[in-house]
Amino acid sequence: MDRASFNLRSAAVELAPGRAPQRRHRRDVSTLLTAWALTLGLAIALLSGASVAAADTGAASADQSAGASTSDTRTSGKPSEKSSSRPTSETGDADAADPASEDDESSVPVDDAAPEEQAGETDGATEPITVVEDGSSTPAEAPEAPEVVEEPDAPTPSVETGEATPRAGPATTDRASAATATASEPTESWWDTLVRDVRYTFFNKAPTLSPTDNIEVAPGVFTGKLNGQSNNGLTLNYLIKQAPTMGTLTIDQEAGTYTYTFDPSEFDKDTRDSFVIVADNGAEARRPGLFGVIQLVMHNIAIGLGLSQRDTVDSVFSVTARMVDTDSGDSEDSEDEELKVSIRGTGFYGNLSNKKYWAEQNHADNCLLMSILMIEGQFTGQVPTRALEEEIVEQAKRTPSVVDPSKMMYLGEGSEDGVLPADAAALLKLRGNAADLRYFPSDDEDATYYDGLDALDVVSKLLFEGHGVITGVNNQTIWDATEKEGSPGADRVNANHGVVVIAVDTHNGRVYINDPGVSGGRGLAVPLGAFMWAWAPDAFETITADGAAPQSYRPTVAGDLVTVA
Repeated sequence: MDRASFNLRSAAVELAPGRAPQRRHRRDVSTLLTAWALTLGLAIALLSGASVAAADTGAASADQSAGASTSDTRTSGKPSEKSSSRPTSETGDADAADPASEDDESSVPVDDAAPEEQAGETDGATEPITVVEDGSSTPAEAPEAPEVVEEPDAPTPSVETGEATPRAGPATTDRASAATATASEPTESWWDTLVRDVRYTFFNKAPTLSPTDNIEVAPGVFTGKLNGQSNNGLTLNYLIKQAPTMGTLTIDQEAGTYTYTFDPSEFDKDTRDSFVIVADNGAEARRPGLFGVIQLVMHNIAIGLGLSQRDTVDSVFSVTARMVDTDSGDSEDSEDEELKVSIRGTGFYGNLSNKKYWAEQNHADNCLLMSILMIEGQFTGQVPTRALEEEIVEQAKRTPSVVDPSKMMYLGEGSEDGVLPADAAALLKLRGNAADLRYFPSDDEDATYYDGLDALDVVSKLLFEGHGVITGVNNQTIWDATEKEGSPGADRVNANHGVVVIAVDTHNGRVYINDPGVSGGRGLAVPLGAFMWAWAPDAFETITADGAAPQSYRPTVAGDLVTVA
């Protein structure tokens, strides 16, 4: 009866609506709790392992220091009879067996005293032997040759006679110095080690690489700066992930530089080579063995949750060769051409925080004027405002153009012409900034693919050094690539817009700009290919600036003009 009632009750439970979903829900909750418990357990195990390892490291350091101090005390506490007649260094026996080495190191000549001295040491004799200036050795009388007693707290007196004592003194001094240095070295506490490991595992910051200055220091020898940043306070190590095939590669860890060496006779215009260098900021905190496996699992979980970042970043270096015309004319003679080898590495250059100096323009065709204000904001920390915009617009309206002095730099919204690049560079100088206008190439020839690479290298280095950069681009190409406000049928061929470049990420193929011509242009990320295409029409026009605090221009007379030297 009971069994039947139990079966009926079980059937009722199985047929009752909502029962099965509740069971599955309970199973899901239990599974989630189990996963969290497992994660917490792994974290506790990792922390415990780190603390135990740190404690063991501290204890080992303490034992080593104590052992060094004890060894030093024993050495300095030996009787003076042995100190005055034989070396206290560990290599003393070997040196005594080699008379030639003793003769080389001794500054006092000895004739037949060495065999007698060795015999005295073997027999345990305590009678000292004195070496006189003529080279003969005679036993010294007891009253005239007092013993030299070494005190543990007193330095060993210097003895000019004899052969073994000058060699024993430095050995004792070296041991004392080593023990003192060992005792004075700061040891990392277990708490500091624990905090370091936790920060690395759960809250690590990824390292960065920004290679620059790839210079040929000698034929076939290139050197460059890696400019790596650890970003987490730990030691940064450089590793060769992929070696070159056409040359050799070495890394100077201390200087943070690399050297690529190749045979120029093996290179021609079609030669290509590459290598990869990795920056690692986690080797100092990674644990070995089982604790290391647990740490790796927790570190990857933290990365997946967005709490931590990876501990390595790599830079791909491309080696290219091309023929360059060295003649100023149009000659195509091969004698006027030379092979030029270039090395370019991927990395991140610039400062994304400069996007806070973005402001949208309120006048037509004054993008370069707003770009000047944004550049000055990077130098002064002042965010462009509408009042500052009106001031610089007024200044440009009353400053003659350096290209056509019969006109002003800015003619206002009614004209179709904006501010010319040369006038923008001159206005930057007039406002107290150092400025320069560049093109790639510098002559009137059409820009090529390699000219674009050269321009990108120059801009990347300028950004790394903290300079301001304004580029002339085609606005529609930029906006099409970023899904902003590209207009159908608009000009997508010519350079018609000025933007501020704040960062270049060649590793991920992004260029970050402050674009005053569009809402949402603050720190706008543009694909590298689209940016290069938009930048190319006017020979990669680039204005560079490095300035001091500008003086705001406020005209006091309606007809006042500003002259440019």
